[in-house]
Amino acid sequence: MKTGHILTLLLSFLAANILTEEGPGSISAQTETQAQGSQEFNVEKTEDSEGEIKIVVKAQDGRIDERSVFRKTIIDKIDEIVIDIETYLPRISEDIKDIEIASGIRSMLKNFNSEIEYLPEGIKTPPPPAEPEFHKPIIIANHKILYIRIDGFSFANFAKFKEECENVSRLANRPSGIIIDLRNASGTEGKIAAEYASLFFDDGIISFAKNTEKALLKDPLIILTGGKTSGDGEIMSAILMRRKGTMIIGEKSAGVPFRKIAVDLKTGGALLIPEIPDELRFVQTKPVEPSILVTPYPQIEYSIAAEKSGSEKSDQCLLKSIDLLICLEAIHSAKDNKK
Repeated sequence: MKTGHILTLLLSFLAANILTEEGPGSISAQTETQAQGSQEFNVEKTEDSEGEIKIVVKAQDGRIDERSVFRKTIIDKIDEIVIDIETYLPRISEDIKDIEIASGIRSMLKNFNSEIEYLPEGIKTPPPPAEPEFHKPIIIANHKILYIRIDGFSFANFAKFKEECENVSRLANRPSGIIIDLRNASGTEGKIAAEYASLFFDDGIISFAKNTEKALLKDPLIILTGGKTSGDGEIMSAILMRRKGTMIIGEKSAGVPFRKIAVDLKTGGALLIPEIPDELRFVQTKPVEPSILVTPYPQIEYSIAAEKSGSEKSDQCLLKSIDLLICLEAIHSAKDNKK
């Protein structure tokens, strides 16, 4: 592939397809009209009284955008780098392969720290997740701990989950601690995770949640996470960490909390761009960090935990969380007895 082709690809990709704070940009150039495939871009340049040059791009598809400082800086820098490569190392630039271009684009996107993914042409976008199975909350460890396992999120399952939490909150001999197991949790619904989390709050931290029955369960809470925790599981973890008396045990999560929408590129391939609801902008697009590092897997099968008493001993992450909650309860009881 010739360097001129590389330059065209990089400039087209950066100018026409990178997501800025104002949305997808449009290609910019110094010429009056530039063609990219079947699409033409008419470039208009104006100069204000202070000598500031303003570039406006009008495309056939109706998009009109200004060349931002952000986009201009990147394009000019890439332009300079590629020209220098063409000048001083022409043989390297001629031997570059498509796979190397794809790798370079991925590296560039990674530096934005925004979890935007690049899919080369021919690579299909991942299918949507299947409807998650509902796991009924169970009481374990000699009736001391409420164990909640969530592998996926849906509004249908939330109705069942809320009902089960209401039942537990009415028990005369309630558990003294809660474990929410999100080690296998995923999902792409976004705000649904806030509905689940709202059952453990009694203030307005997540006032946008539709659920109005807050704080059904106020006991000390431990969240279990691992490398398989992603999407809605990470959002729920981030929200619950704003709750007093909450701790995360396990390992870092996957770091992809938001659903990604596919945006086809004119140069071929696609971008997967996180769709971040305004209410969840406080959730960072990076892995959830546990308070205590514990190997999260293997994870006990839910059916075994629900049917066999004492089976939690086979799951070291779960067992250590149970021990910690029981110790906390003993410390609180000792303090209360001294009063």
